[in-house]
Amino acid sequence: IRIFSLVLLFCNGAFAQKATQLDSLIYQYYQANQPGVAVTVIHQSETVYTQRIGLANLEHQVPISDSTAFCLASVSKQFTAYLALLLAQEGKLDMQADIRDYLPELAELPYKITAVQLANHTHGLPNVSELVKVKGFGQADRLWHRDVVDMALRIASINFRPGENYQYNNTGYVLLAEIIERQTDMPFQEALEQYIFQPLGMTATLAESSPNQLVKNKAYSYALRNGEYYRYDSNIMTNGSAGIRTTIADMTIWAKHFQATFADSRSPFARMVENSVLNNGERLAYGLGLETKNYRGTRAVFHGGGTAGYRAYTLHLPEHNFSVVVLGNTNDYWPMKLAYEIVDLYLDKQLQPVPTPTAIIPELEPYTGTYQQIPGTYLQFATRNDSLFFSTLLAEWEVYLEPLAAHTFAYPFYPEARFVFTSDRVELYIANFAYEYPRAAPVLQHYAPEALTNFTGFYRNESLNTIYEILVEDGELVARHPINYDIKLRGLADDTFISQVHFFGQLRFQKDAVGQVTQFELSAQHMKGLVFQKL
Repeated sequence: IRIFSLVLLFCNGAFAQKATQLDSLIYQYYQANQPGVAVTVIHQSETVYTQRIGLANLEHQVPISDSTAFCLASVSKQFTAYLALLLAQEGKLDMQADIRDYLPELAELPYKITAVQLANHTHGLPNVSELVKVKGFGQADRLWHRDVVDMALRIASINFRPGENYQYNNTGYVLLAEIIERQTDMPFQEALEQYIFQPLGMTATLAESSPNQLVKNKAYSYALRNGEYYRYDSNIMTNGSAGIRTTIADMTIWAKHFQATFADSRSPFARMVENSVLNNGERLAYGLGLETKNYRGTRAVFHGGGTAGYRAYTLHLPEHNFSVVVLGNTNDYWPMKLAYEIVDLYLDKQLQPVPTPTAIIPELEPYTGTYQQIPGTYLQFATRNDSLFFSTLLAEWEVYLEPLAAHTFAYPFYPEARFVFTSDRVELYIANFAYEYPRAAPVLQHYAPEALTNFTGFYRNESLNTIYEILVEDGELVARHPINYDIKLRGLADDTFISQVHFFGQLRFQKDAVGQVTQFELSAQHMKGLVFQKL
């Protein structure tokens, strides 16, 4: 016992010496007179470092403190999954049951979807975050959680058969929160309070129920544009998938709870970190509200979140009983990078060495061409003066790509993001997400003005109860909506049109036996074949 105490004392002393270095690391990214972050580091269930820098409110110069309440965005998902598993232990929720038994409004869905599939993103439902944009709601518009739920309960189609694919989006957790409300007969906010926040002593944590709700010690959201900060509000309430506000002090409690219970097979965390499995047996990195990966030879459990200017990241290394939480209120992408830099600072000698990048291949011609995975989004790569450049189809811009390693180039719009080329595709890595784009050969097609008029008219989607007018302006097809900006459409073959608006990626028009257009199907990143009937 004496030897163990001496070792623990030595480790804590060594960690204490890291504080000054970590201060310097954080000050590289954030300044006292700007929006900033709150950081906590926990080892062996003890807080070994905590820091706050920056302002929670620029207008009144309110500094970030331990009691500043940040929006967790998608980090909220782990609380929803944890609550669902607690209810399952009590027999109030069957995670393998057909969700149509709990939500009869979805009776018309063609396949069984389970609560587990809602929580691991294999349900195949379109993303409500894109549906609200199609309907005309932007980030700053006020939309209550109930409105989003009603929209989700009207979904009548799916992107893929449940369990056949993984597609991260918010719909599953919005519906899971609704199931929890019905099974507990209490508002979702009260269920979280009763089952999680109150027992753990997270007294400053709440789930926002309304964009008008007053939040004590609230951190406001900001965006940096052209060298100046602007308020960047998020007023769309989606409980379950997001919506939780909390402090760095309460998140320290949550991280310590993870460390204390992770190894207990009865703990919801033990189930949450298990890899999900697709119908074909493929194992996923995502579990239930948490994701795992190998980082420098050890298991890392993590989840990030971002909405408007809020950023949050939780990271655990269970084998080292080490956790990091970073909460921020500006639209940068440093919190995830910072979390791993903190791990490197504290545990560098206990982890495998960082791999040395392989030699850069100077031949660029194999990477050139067009790639496509998301409907309507085509990535284009071209070479000039021994350099590789990136743009998208229809774009009027082009950016230089910095080579990082063999087949690997920096994606310039996000820190640490990168393109990785293989023989038949390019993989785009942003934060914790990976997108595969196979090679494609789209052909832009010019439609004569008289041909474009065949597509004009008013089109309505029943489940969203929204209408778009398709019209011709200046020789181009345009989609017009009462709220959204006009969306210019460019033609491909087979009566297909694409745009540069991410939620309105591709329209495929359908005709009847006599050649009259009857409808179009809208597809985007997390939305496939949304039908708009011609009126």
